[in-house]
Amino acid sequence: MLHPDSILGTGGDASGEPLLAVDEIQGNVLPGFGANFMTFVGLKIVPGAEDGARRWLRELAPCLTTLRQMTGVREVRRAVARATGVRPQMPDLLLNIVLAHSALAALGLDAGGVEPIFTRSMREANFHDPEGVEWQLGDTPEKSPDVLLIVGSDVETIVTDFVASLPGRLDGLRAVYVEPGALLGGDIEHFGFRDGISQPGVRGRLSERPDHVLTRRYFDSGDPRATTYARPGQPLVWPGQFIFGYPVQVEDDPEMPGLVAEPPAPWMRNGSYMVYRRLNQNVAAFRRFAAEHAPAVSQKLGRAVSAEELQALIVGRWPDGTPLVRSPERPDPAMADDDDAVNFFSYADDEPDARIVVDGTSVTIPGAPADDAASRCPHFAHIRKVNLRDKGTDKGSPLLFRLLRRGIPFGPPFAEGEADGIGRGLLFVSYQRNLELQFMTHVETWMNAPDAPEGFGHDLVVGQSATPRFGDLHNGERLLDAPAATTWIVPTGGGFFFSPAVSVLREL
Repeated sequence: MLHPDSILGTGGDASGEPLLAVDEIQGNVLPGFGANFMTFVGLKIVPGAEDGARRWLRELAPCLTTLRQMTGVREVRRAVARATGVRPQMPDLLLNIVLAHSALAALGLDAGGVEPIFTRSMREANFHDPEGVEWQLGDTPEKSPDVLLIVGSDVETIVTDFVASLPGRLDGLRAVYVEPGALLGGDIEHFGFRDGISQPGVRGRLSERPDHVLTRRYFDSGDPRATTYARPGQPLVWPGQFIFGYPVQVEDDPEMPGLVAEPPAPWMRNGSYMVYRRLNQNVAAFRRFAAEHAPAVSQKLGRAVSAEELQALIVGRWPDGTPLVRSPERPDPAMADDDDAVNFFSYADDEPDARIVVDGTSVTIPGAPADDAASRCPHFAHIRKVNLRDKGTDKGSPLLFRLLRRGIPFGPPFAEGEADGIGRGLLFVSYQRNLELQFMTHVETWMNAPDAPEGFGHDLVVGQSATPRFGDLHNGERLLDAPAATTWIVPTGGGFFFSPAVSVLREL
């Protein structure tokens, strides 16, 4: 399978889309590092040494990976992959810096007007996180980084060597947290499901050329979806949903740019709020739950349901990424191997065949039936709870709540028969312009609520509700129950940060 970067689409005429500040926006926000290895390094500013901290960050700023540099790396990846059919390993050192609210005053940055939740620790936020769990970061001031470095590369030693060199180079800061992450084979997460399939396409141009766009466009110009989707299943979203200083999404007209998202403080222009969550995954518990509940689910559905199918119902996809909407009975390897078909489906309406252009050749992607009644993908399936696609949510258009996800697994792969006492999970990262509207809607309102965004159960994958969690069929019949004490993903750290423009760090 060719990596998505290897398929060449077109820019089309995007002259109405804003010119992005390619040398200001940090590269993990747009378009994302996409690296094989990423390590997160948490730093505390030493009291009384604020001048040294500012100086050190200012001197490091020229080393930051920008949007311009990141798109250059991706172009090389794309060119090599197109020529060889294999995604190459890029030896670049990728580096970004994000700041916690606690760092702003020490660094001389105005904290007025920031979102209230940004000023709080993640332990104080209402995520229904279980009590009595030891956190690695974010639960006490001492373990809450003021500054978080994101260090990435496709070559592991480039990351480890840089991180190992830090202690002797720090000035005015000290390290309090170091966590390495690495992609697992097949781009899966620890439960064994392919991850990162559904990402929004961010609008915006990289230069004055009307066709030089951040997100390549693949739809044939004659297809009615060409102006609102980048490729099948990937809606185009205005950059103000993620970055301050750009037009936001208009709910009832996805083609029309909304008002510019003005930053609360001038220094926040071209910046984005970042959420970091360290999530432990108990693979053995997840599989044990599916095995124990499959017989009862089989009886309720009137047909044999395997433990593997029950896991797919909980997630909304088969492990290889095949969506239940398109193939409810079994995984489809050919579909999973097609980066356009694997994400091409909706819930409210049928998707007719799509005409896309690949390397100058027109290709037809078969359409998909609607699943409004959730007869294929349950209402409580994880991918449906957090992304209703073409359906309206209880709060409005799903496009208003999309996140840019940049997470990576940590810990060793699960071994069959293991009791799962080894730490493993996901280092969840998301970028958004509005923490309350975007991230908190997902976590507080949708994942942990049985009646939203469309009802019929909790998100049984990542929900943390203190009450017993459940999933219902579309007719309201209880399909399965998960006791409150049964959670397969447990938060063990996190924090709220801000990814400033590169020039902000240069001028500290």
